[in-house]
Amino acid sequence: MLRNIFRCIDYCEMSPPLAFAGVGPHAREYSEHHREGVLGSTVIAEDNTVCRVLNLKSSDAARLEPGRWWLTRHRDYPLRIKVQFSGPESLKDIATLENASRSLSDDKVKHTLSLCMEDVEFLLPFTTLLQRSEEIVLRRCTLTSLEALEGMGGLRTVEVFGCPGAFDVASLATCPNLTRVTVSSCPDVASLEALGRLQNLREVALRGCRITNVDFLKNCRMLEEVDVCGSECLTTLSGLSGMPNLKTVAANYTAIENFSDLSDCTALESLHATGCTKVTSFDGLLGLRNLNDVNAFRSGIDNIRGLAGCVALESVNVYGCKTLRSLAGLSNLKNLKTVNASDSGIENIDGLSGCTALESVHVAHCKNLTSLKALSGLPNLKTVNAAGTRFSPLADSAALD
Repeated sequence: MLRNIFRCIDYCEMSPPLAFAGVGPHAREYSEHHREGVLGSTVIAEDNTVCRVLNLKSSDAARLEPGRWWLTRHRDYPLRIKVQFSGPESLKDIATLENASRSLSDDKVKHTLSLCMEDVEFLLPFTTLLQRSEEIVLRRCTLTSLEALEGMGGLRTVEVFGCPGAFDVASLATCPNLTRVTVSSCPDVASLEALGRLQNLREVALRGCRITNVDFLKNCRMLEEVDVCGSECLTTLSGLSGMPNLKTVAANYTAIENFSDLSDCTALESLHATGCTKVTSFDGLLGLRNLNDVNAFRSGIDNIRGLAGCVALESVNVYGCKTLRSLAGLSNLKNLKTVNASDSGIENIDGLSGCTALESVHVAHCKNLTSLKALSGLPNLKTVNAAGTRFSPLADSAALD
């Protein structure tokens, strides 16, 4: 019978019916492995760890008490309780969650909290819960500082979105185990430089912030991902120079002028510079052997010779780069699969010769394009989009022969 129930659970697109979970402990646990989970509980892989995640609104915190019997008897996976507090009225739910967390601790059920707080004005009422939290998410909260988070050794992630006012984030520098920090659409945030003292920081996103450089990150040697999209005053990436573990840089819609500061970031895999109109070339990326994805959509790029020798490169997007005349720099890149140069100023695609893995080429609306001969004979080519050019009827590589 259980086998038939398991098949039915697998068939469900939405959360499996409670009747299945009620058959017995094996059926309930199998239901938790469904992508939608059951009763707000899902067993999933998160941060490279398989864990049981319980998603609740603060008003549902009382559900934890009747569910304790299940959580105390099934400890195969670490327990993460994610709770959303929304608005000042949600503060009345704090005590309920505190008591539930305390009861789980008394039952020796190891657990961590992830708190999402929306439209609240003060963090102090959350002090007890904050001390048990690994992740804090703040949305549209009116704050003056993050002082309530000071010194929290268990904190791994802090994300702040759309919070008005000139609040200070210096307190985050006292949280030694922080690995991920996001500050987005908070134009008046202060003391971002303090983040440079976080020695374990791996991911940082400073989107839409009033920063001119990221020099303060130069000592964060564990950094793997940096996102500064929309920080319109940012002119340089100099603080990232020599980062040994840096894999991803997203600098869309900034005022950066070049990529020279990334020249010795040998682990770099992905670079996004959409809308960076002051960048004219990829100089500085020459020979980065792990770089596989470059996106400079509607940027000021006028040549791509700086990508020569990037042997792992799989995707290049220079859509809308009006001053770009040539794809020279991509020749003989054996892993290159996709090139999007639509609506650019390219005159030919000779630079794609020898790109034997190439599968998709987009050159739509390239009015200056005079030839596609370089694509002839490429064995893996499946798609050529040349709409709006003299080659508009071209549909696939077979038409090139």
